[in-house]
Amino acid sequence: MKPICYRLALPSDVASGIVIRGQTRANAISEATLNELGITHRVPWIFSVF
Repeated sequence: MKPICYRLALPSDVASGIVIRGQTRANAISEATLNELGITHRVPWIFSVF
């Protein structure tokens, strides 16, 4: 088995993170719905990743 290699998140990772968040089994919810609820917006996430 290959070892897990961690790295710092990049702004370009944000979109994938939101997609993965929407696919969770316990609380699956689309990016559009998260945006409507004011919970997830890509732009603030991008600027918080450094």
